[in-house]
Order: sequence, then C-alpha cells, then structure tokens
Amino acid sequence: MYKVFREQKAILITSLNDFSSYFGAKNILLHSPSDMKKVLKNLYKYKSNLAVIKCQDLNRAIESFENQFIVKVAAGGWVFNDEQNLLMIHRNDRWDIPKGHLEPNESLEACALREVEEECGISDLVIKQKLGISRYLFKQKGKTHLKVVHWYLMHSNFKGTFEPQIEEGIEKAQWVDRQELEYYLDQSFPSINTFFHQFVNPIINDTSKTSI
Repeated sequence: MYKVFREQKAILITSLNDFSSYFGAKNILLHSPSDMKKVLKNLYKYKSNLAVIKCQDLNRAIESFENQFIVKVAAGGWVFNDEQNLLMIHRNDRWDIPKGHLEPNESLEACALREVEEECGISDLVIKQKLGISRYLFKQKGKTHLKVVHWYLMHSNFKGTFEPQIEEGIEKAQWVDRQELEYYLDQSFPSINTFFHQFVNPIINDTSKTSI
C-alpha cells in the first residue's frame, strides 16, 4: 500500500489483490499507469476524504504517480525523553514534528538529526530506530510537490531552553506530556496524526515501563 495525504484528504494506491475494505472511500480502477494524470485530475471533484486507486502493477502505478510531481525527500524525528514527553514544534498555526529536506550527499539519519537540532535548538539526540515514511502533497510557487518524509524514533533528556528556528517560521518548541498528546495531535496535520497512531503509539506503549 502507498499512502499520500493532500490537505485533509488521503490517496491510497493498492494492487487489485488487496481486498481490504475502506469505509467511505472512492474506489478507482487504474487501467494503465499512463492514465494516472487523468485519474488525479478527477480526484478533485470527489467529496470523499479517501480515494483508493487500484491497479494491476503497483510499482508502475507508484512510479507514474510520483512522476506527476516534484519530489522532495526529507527526514525528521519523533523525540521522546525518559518521561515519554514528545518534542513538538508550532508553525503556521499547527503543531508539528521537526523535519527538513535532505541535503546533497547527506544520509537520511544525519539529515533527521541535523533538522531536529536546527529547528529546536536541542542536543543529546540519539536515534533508536527507523519508524517509516509519510507522504503528502503541497503547493509552492504554483507547482505541486510531493514530500517524502523518512521518520526516526529518537531519545533525548535535554533539560535546557529550546531555541526554535524562527527563520523557518517555527514559533515554539516544547515537550508535550503524553497525557496531552491527543489534544496536540488534533491540532496537527492528518499525516502526522495518522503516522503517530500507526507507527509511533504502538512502540511507546510497548516501552511504557522503560526508556525509549
């Protein structure tokens, strides 16, 4: 399955052998990868918040999908401390997780660490494991971009004062108590909220009695 968010809506690309049921979804059959541009153009007229594109050749369909956009690769970190508080940032009236674009010749792990450090002014970061990938579409200078974000689980017991990267529009960086996470995630982006519940929450639940 290949999932992409577009504002409040989501697009799934799956194979014909996927018999999963997606409640309230608009199901679309992609006859040929060459039809992807036409299919995406028609998506805007559907009222459903979920569109499921089914195809015979999943890899070719994904390639065709990505060819429609300018692809931006990024990396970031879900950072927890010993109290299982989560590091979040506030930017553009939304709560978010620190991340940023991959630089030339930079590894994804190095990018994730650098971006979290730069955006929050934090130190003592340790990568614990790779979590997964999220994707979303956004417009910039009249063109649609596909951002592919590689996420890592990180740990830090930073006790200092955060220094949010103001030049990047970040107004605040702070530890969020686990008991308040749902409130903050509701004020985040659908891609962040969904990724937390699918990939992050199961891990912190399993390690609730130990340090992440």
